[in-house]
Order: sequence, then C-alpha cells, then structure tokens
Amino acid sequence: MASNQAEVENLSGRLSDIRVKIDRGSQVGTVTAVDPIWGFVVVNQGASNSNVTEETSLLVSRNGQYLGRLKVSSLERNQSICDMETDSFRLGVRVQPGDSVIIANPTLN
Repeated sequence: MASNQAEVENLSGRLSDIRVKIDRGSQVGTVTAVDPIWGFVVVNQGASNSNVTEETSLLVSRNGQYLGRLKVSSLERNQSICDMETDSFRLGVRVQPGDSVIIANPTLN
C-alpha cells in the first residue's frame, strides 16, 4: 500500500513538471516592433520571462493564420530580436506589431 502511494506521488510530480514545461513552450508572445528594411522583429519574450533561447525558432500568426517563422538572433532579458526567415513568408505578407508569436518546437525534457 505504501509503495503504491509513493508511486502515485512520483507520477503526480512528474506530470506536474511536464505541464509546467508544456506551458512554458506554448507561451504566446507579441511582436512589439518591426524593421522591414533590415528584416528584424522585436518580440516581448526574453530570457527572464519565457522559454526562449538563442536557438529558438518562433512561429508568427495573425488572427489564427500562420504567417511565417522567426529565428532569435539576440536574446535580452525581456525581449528577443529575431530575424525573419523570409522564405517562410508568402509574397506580400508582412509582420506587424501585435502579431502573435509562439515557440515552434517547445522542449519537453
């Protein structure tokens, strides 16, 4: 009986850890600025408030529609500077302040 209770507590703890990691990976950020000439975007997710790293790829959407991908080029405390992966955007599509951003491949381990 005690071993079953210990196993339940162990599994509950692991499940809780997994949920935290999923939540971090699915955090939604927002585009705060865009420089179309230089092709970079500022996102309000940084090192201290998200699961974003300098290797992170981000997906941009507007009104639930996928627009394209961003690659983090500079990670700051409260924001990320990202390069637009221009080949992932359809011709004529432009990123705008207010667009939503999520992590493309959240880490679960």
